[in-house]
Amino acid sequence: VGQTLGRVLFPAFAAMQGDHARLRQAYLRASAAIAFFAFPLMAGATVLAPEVIAVFLGPHWGPAVPVLRILAPVGLLQSLTTITGQIYLVTGSTGAMFRWGTLFSAVLVVGFIAGLPWGIIGVAAIYAVLSALLLIPNLTIPFRLISLPLTALWKSIQLIAVSTAAMAAVVAALRWVLVFQLKTPPLVTFGTCAVLGAAFYFVFMY
Repeated sequence: VGQTLGRVLFPAFAAMQGDHARLRQAYLRASAAIAFFAFPLMAGATVLAPEVIAVFLGPHWGPAVPVLRILAPVGLLQSLTTITGQIYLVTGSTGAMFRWGTLFSAVLVVGFIAGLPWGIIGVAAIYAVLSALLLIPNLTIPFRLISLPLTALWKSIQLIAVSTAAMAAVVAALRWVLVFQLKTPPLVTFGTCAVLGAAFYFVFMY
């Protein structure tokens, strides 16, 4: 969704390339829109990983639960970098984009190799750690091209992040009651938590 939005936004961003103030505002609004949907979805997938796997893939996929719980937060973080490539393009800085992308990819490949002795969990964990560590440079490097401080991004997503954290806490508590107290089946647990979690998130945001 983020990548599709980025392609749609590119002509608008390109029209603002000479006006960095407008470009910064447009970028922040687009990033907040992506985070608005991605943050609660990825947080919900983390908390409800056993139910997500059971409902959508089947109980025989149970061993994938820890992998999903590692990678869903990565998806949350990466939603913030989905459209940073547009900044490189509209500012004509594709060379910097290529150099940073090459370095980033090389670091990930080395990380994957390092995680192989621990199997799929090791590879996923290394990927998560590297993604978190590289998030700041992934944002800072293109932001410098349009003089956009990291604090501005945080201000644009702060309420979304807080609402997501609150929603995740509520869903975790609700899941504990449903799974360990009421012994509800995965489909009922997932449906109840998803509906009430979404309702709580939207109310909190409002």
